[in-house]
This record gives sequence, structure tokens and C-alpha cells, in this order.
Amino acid sequence: MKLQRNQGRLSLASAQGRTLLAGRARIHLTDTTELWSDSNDGIEWEVVDHESGGAVVRLKLTNTSVYPVAVERMDLLIADEGEMVARDVEVGRLGWQSWSYTALPAPLPADKSTWNAAAPKLNPMLPVTEAERLILPWMTLLQHPGSQQSLLLGFLSANTQLGSFALQETRNGYRLTASSFPEGKIVEPGETLLSEPMIILQDTSLSYDLLHTYGRAVGSAMDASTQKEIPTGWCSWYEFFTNTTEEDMLRNLAFIAESELPLKYVQIDDAYQTHIGDWLTIKETFPHGMKWLADQIKSEGYEPGIWLAPFIVGAESDVYRDHPGWILRDQQGCPVNALDNWDTRCYCLDLTHPEVLSWLEKVFTTVVEEWGYTYLKLDFLYAGASRGVRFDPSQTGIEAYRAGMELIRRIAGDLYILGCGAPYLPSVGLVDGMRVDPDIGVHWIDPRDPFGTEPATRSAIRTAVSVGWMHGTLWNNDVDPVLLRDHNIGLNEIERMTLATVVAMSGGAAFLTDDLPKVEPEGARLIPRLIHPTGKAAEPFGPINEHGLPVGLTLTGAAGVAVALFNWKDEAAEVCFNAERFAGFAGHSLYDAWTGERLGTTGETISSLLPPHGHRLILALPEGKALDVNGPLLGAIAP
Repeated sequence: MKLQRNQGRLSLASAQGRTLLAGRARIHLTDTTELWSDSNDGIEWEVVDHESGGAVVRLKLTNTSVYPVAVERMDLLIADEGEMVARDVEVGRLGWQSWSYTALPAPLPADKSTWNAAAPKLNPMLPVTEAERLILPWMTLLQHPGSQQSLLLGFLSANTQLGSFALQETRNGYRLTASSFPEGKIVEPGETLLSEPMIILQDTSLSYDLLHTYGRAVGSAMDASTQKEIPTGWCSWYEFFTNTTEEDMLRNLAFIAESELPLKYVQIDDAYQTHIGDWLTIKETFPHGMKWLADQIKSEGYEPGIWLAPFIVGAESDVYRDHPGWILRDQQGCPVNALDNWDTRCYCLDLTHPEVLSWLEKVFTTVVEEWGYTYLKLDFLYAGASRGVRFDPSQTGIEAYRAGMELIRRIAGDLYILGCGAPYLPSVGLVDGMRVDPDIGVHWIDPRDPFGTEPATRSAIRTAVSVGWMHGTLWNNDVDPVLLRDHNIGLNEIERMTLATVVAMSGGAAFLTDDLPKVEPEGARLIPRLIHPTGKAAEPFGPINEHGLPVGLTLTGAAGVAVALFNWKDEAAEVCFNAERFAGFAGHSLYDAWTGERLGTTGETISSLLPPHGHRLILALPEGKALDVNGPLLGAIAP
């Protein structure tokens, strides 16, 4: 890979001399003035080699005028030349936050109305956007099937600015724009401003190795938290939702303790507070209060976990009524709405306001030190990074978000923090775990959701299998809990088993969520098999279908390999398990991981007729190695 600067243009060429990307840089000022790299406007690139073999690029603006300038956006590269922006390029997408659309490289959908979902929930609020741009926050992986080239462009950090990419159609292909957003930062005469750094990685094969390289680079740059034990536990959400009561918690705690389930956490989700934002005002359905509940959990030998959405407040909350000045506002002075939920608007807090920070300190000091909760599930965190008019106008959304998270981290100390609905890059180093999918819901798909981002099991699976490279590198991945019950649910047994396999193959957090005393015997028997995370994420393989789903997953361990093949279709389909998936494991026996049935050896091709949304999970084990069908699902390969 060769990166060259010449007459205000930046070009990237392959080792064979083919142009991969080429273009100019541009600065958008808040007054709508545009400065260009080829017009001698004080713009230059800083390019350094990275230890991974890639290159790191930053854009620098020097204010050569005699007046201060406000910088809205820094386009590090606007490239509409090169084979990596050709019409047939396949595009990998990483979301703004946990629930945004994320998928492995695939052709873009022709229907542009499904390219972007609404800001700020599923896309960042960007101040300058042209029509029909596909927004790709943080990183994108481009693949060109014809030349077998892969190119990853991703921001290496998010300490002060949002980094994002965008694709627009052109006559011959696409225009790729890489942008860093200072959000109106003032640059005085003679001063300079730098963008966030962007790393460029290139490979001559269509593989996902670049994702792992990128993850390691970001983890190092942002001081990722990767040493915490992968959590196991039970969460109240996907059976009781907001109707959870103290009695529900105690009944499930008793079942867990009597069954001696080797879980660590018992977590109360959204249900205990009177309103969103009024975290210390407790509903009558928890008559003994939250400290008492935490003490009950500890008395049974488990750690108590709790859910909060600390950066939003509901329009009906006491906090909003008493402190309207704490709310982030738009340019017209209206509250910035993070989302509509719980039959109310939920507004973003201004995390630069000193009183907001003092209030957050009181809330988390109470939850952690007085109540005694040791696992913090923090939701809708993207609200803290939303664009708006802040008490401190010099801070960007990213700076405000990190200040809020750093405050929580300081109070929590070594306690486990799980980010949910959290902007990915600025959360690195501040959370121990990250929800990496939309809610699983209790149904396979939501036909009313054109973006594939609302709660649905298929959407959650698509995201989970796309971001295995994050696990153990940026944090512990957290795919939503498995679902085992056969009542009050829109998933059939086949779909529930497929979800369970994906969760197990993710290597991350292993949580239960059903009302455990009421789970039918068939589901209850599976519990001991599904609460032992492997610690290692599986690799996707094969073509990506129109829903962003791969043919299968492979997980290699010290004693064998697990291969899962899926039928994502709505009708039965035959799939083949061929020997190439078991390279390096010659002479091993193949077993169905769920049933223990011996299927053959690694030298054979096996065909199976799979039901709609079904799968087959095969373990390749050395001859003579026992397979315990009552033990951990993937325990036999010992990843």
C-alpha cells in the first residue's frame, strides 16, 4: 500500500500500482465557507506509519486569516476515484451505537430509503449532510470482489470528535467522504486544529483479518478495558419488562440459588424507578427498596446488578420539571429529544452543566455505595453525545459524553459497567462490556422495521456475528440473553436454539432472562449448557445474504473446532458441511453439539435439511474424546 500527497490530493495505491482511493480534503466552517486542500487554504495532511503496517492520517487546519474561525467539519478525504469506490464494491457497516445497523461487507441495498435511520437514536446528529448519503460512523470495510482487495478506513480514537464516513452515488460508482466533526470549535489566528486520527489498512484477500487489526489498534489507542471476567447472570427484562416486581426478583433469586446455578449477577432492569430520570424514587412494587433487594441477592451468594439510563430524563419526571435548564437544547432553544418511549419524550441531559454532573455523582454514589450494586447496565448512552447547545459551548458531544462516563467510572471504580445504546469508539476504555446488538425482542423479525434496527432476534443476530472482532479487544461483547421459555413468546423452538447457538459462539456474556421457575422442562434442561462463556468469538464465513447474515460461524479451540451453519430462509433448505471448514483437524470425528450424534469424520461432506431459521452446530473432536451432552455446549473444544 502506497499513500502519496501531491498538489493538494491524497492517493492510495496497491502494491501493484492500481489506484485504490484518491481525492481532496475540505474544511467546512460554521459560516458555510469551504476551504480546500488544493487551494492553499492552510490545510495539510499529517501521515505516519502504523505498527500494524497501515497508515494513520490526520487533517490539520492552520488559521492563516486575521479572524477567528469556527470549524464545523473536517473532511480528511473526499474520494471519488479508485477501484474501492467502484459500483460493485461491497461495504461493511459499523453503527453509531449498539442498535444501529451493523453488518459484514455486502452490496448496498438499492432502496436508499433504507440507508439511514433517524438521528440521534440510530445515527449521529450531523450538522452538514447532503441528500442520499449512507452514513458509516467510526469505520467501514470495503471489499472489491473482482480484484480481491480489502480496504479498511477507521478512526483510531474518539477523544474529542465524532468520526464518520459517508457514501454517495456518482455516475461511475461512489464518493467516499471521511469526516471528523469539531462541532464549531473556534480556531484563533495562527492556531491549528487537528482531526481525530484515521487509520487505513489494506489486504489482498477478502477476509476479516483487517477488522481484528483495527480492533487491536483502537484498543491500544483508547486504553481498552479487557481484563474483567466475562459476566454470567440473570436479567429481569425479557419476561417481565417494565412490570417486574420485587416478588418476581425474589422468586427467581430463590430458583437460581436452589438450583445452584453458577451465575455471578442477578440484575433488575427497567421497572423500579417512578420515571425515567427519577432513579432514586422507587415504585410501590419494590416496597423494601433497592438496598434491601441488593442485600437479598448478596445473601444468596450472587452480585446485584441494576439498570439505569443516566443521560436521559423523561418529560414527566421530577428532574425535568424541577431542572429544565439541565436539558440539551437545539439552536431554537427546544429540548433535544433522544427518543420517544414509555409513552413520553425523553430528553438529552447537558453533560457539561456542573449541576448535572453533581446530580449524576449523587445518583451513582447512592446506587453503588449506599445500595451496593456492583453491575451497572447503562442504557441509551448515545444521548450524552448528541449535538446541541451546551452550557459549555467549547465542548463537543464526544467530549461531553466522555466527561459523563469518566465521572461514572470514577465512582464505580472496578465495578462492572455495561454500555447499552452506547456510541462505540468514545466508550472504549470507559466500559467493561458492550451490548452489541439491537434488543432480541421476543419475535424473529419486525416487518414494520425497514432498517433492521428495532427489537427482533434476526437483527440482533446479524449485528452480533458482525462484531466478534471487538470481543476481548475493546471490551467483553454482550449479546442479549438466551430465551428458553415456550410461552408468551413469538419465537419457536428452532429460532430459540439458533439464538442460543449464536450467543454461545459469540464468546461473550451469558445471561438468562426467563421467569425461571416457569420455564418448561425442555428449556430448563438446557440452562446448564448455556451459562459458560468461552471467552473467544467465532469467525463468520461464506457469502453474506440480503439481510447481512453469513452462511456460518467457525470457532477454533485447543481440542477441536465448532462449525455452525445456518438456514436464514423462511423455508426449509439443504446445507452442506464440507471438509474445508475443518482444515487442520484431519482425522477428527464430527458430532452434533446438541444431541451428541456422531455424523462422520472431517474428511467427509455432510448434507442436512434444515428447517426455516434453523442451524446445525457441529463439533470436530479427536477420536476418543468424550462429548458430554449435558455439559457446556462448547466445552468439548475448550477454546
